[in-house]
Amino acid sequence: MPSLHRTSRRLGPSPHPDHRLPLSRRLSTAVAALLATAVLAQPVTADAPIIGKADSVLTGDTLVIAGTTYRLWGIDAPDPDQPCVNGAAQAYACGTTARILLGALTRDRLLTCRIEDRTLNGTALVRCMLEGHDLAALLVASGYAFDDPALRGSVYATQEQEARAEKLGMWSGPFVKPADWRRNRLGGR
Repeated sequence: MPSLHRTSRRLGPSPHPDHRLPLSRRLSTAVAALLATAVLAQPVTADAPIIGKADSVLTGDTLVIAGTTYRLWGIDAPDPDQPCVNGAAQAYACGTTARILLGALTRDRLLTCRIEDRTLNGTALVRCMLEGHDLAALLVASGYAFDDPALRGSVYATQEQEARAEKLGMWSGPFVKPADWRRNRLGGR
């Protein structure tokens, strides 16, 4: 009875150069190759930081970094055309003020952001650090952005309470919270 080794030689060279290795070693090599392929095929994860300067600021909670639009996670800021009334009973565009504030905070400064979630339309919701400070927390503490408890679980409630107590930003006069204003005026965001 001819040996398997001889038979394989008669049929031509083996398609696998490691055909003389034990089966267990060949299987472990194949499994390792499959695992390496699976790991390398993974998409970039939300853990990969986004590092850069803001190219532009669109609203009080939305900015562009390296050509991509990001919205700050956990907060809601007024839209640019939302009106408010200040402590001196004067009307002003608080949404524009919020946008200008975000622009002033980020101008020519390096941001390090991480994707936390995505909106229904796919916009990345990011948490950004600015010189060691949470950018969204700074905006809420200024009174020109609000904790978004319905979507985010009251992450910035403390900053909002402090801004309210000190009558900072929009808290200096009567206003409609951005989500309510948007719902009434624009039918939601």
